Amino acid sequence: MEKLPLRALTIGFRRSRSYFTVAGYTVENFRWLHSYQEIFVSIEEINLGLMAIWEKRFSANDNVYVPMQYEKPKSGALVFVGLNPSFSSSGWKSLSRRSKTPDLDPHTYFKWPSPPRFDIEISYYLEILAKEHYPFFAPHRALADAMDIAWEHFDIFAYREKEQAKIRTLALSNVNEVRLTEFGEAQFRLFEELLLLSKPTAVIVVNALAAQIYLKKRSPEFNPRLGYHQDLFADGHQFPVFFSGMLTGARALDRFSKDRLFWHVAKALGKPWPFKPLQFIPTD
Repeated sequence: MEKLPLRALTIGFRRSRSYFTVAGYTVENFRWLHSYQEIFVSIEEINLGLMAIWEKRFSANDNVYVPMQYEKPKSGALVFVGLNPSFSSSGWKSLSRRSKTPDLDPHTYFKWPSPPRFDIEISYYLEILAKEHYPFFAPHRALADAMDIAWEHFDIFAYREKEQAKIRTLALSNVNEVRLTEFGEAQFRLFEELLLLSKPTAVIVVNALAAQIYLKKRSPEFNPRLGYHQDLFADGHQFPVFFSGMLTGARALDRFSKDRLFWHVAKALGKPWPFKPLQFIPTD
């Protein structure tokens, strides 16, 4: 396993009698670092860290869901970045009907704290189904398939919620200055570790607020010659970053802006873009 830095997470997590087992780890034996160290960071530790953040922030009576739990990311993939995972009961039920768990009630299954029957492998399985069939991910699939490249989707915050206003209140203390709360900061640090683990070929941030946060917290450098930002890890891994609005939904990019974005990503990666040139219809 690669040795990667885990920056200090100063959320002051206190030992608890509550246990959330993730691949042999528990919240009770997970230790937060309060000074910079080189340690082995695994996807299990990232997932456990998210559980620990929830353990500190929420009680059993809070009407929230368990945080997003990630499967080990594909190395060198095209990584799309959103703000937070949406939670749509109808969407989950639609996916469940395609799955081996057709009777699963998403509200109960993902309710915080984790119910006894919560199985992280089933959670992984449902996320895979979502990436294959959920309309939200259709542009992700189209771009990755056109370039014959693997893709991943990460969210800066792991809070499952359909309304963006709620995560704004919880994760940002000042939206205009893009200043994060303790809750938001802790999640962003784990998001960075997820990026480090994935070694992305390129990153596309597909949410306007997520783009502001990424710019403020990671400060990628804009290359005026190439027309995109470039980010750099401490280990020397560099990758292009593209900032965009949403790719689907009522506030999505128009078709032409989306085509231009996809062409730019393909050009940055040295991939031929297979789409035909846009045909503009004369107005006279």
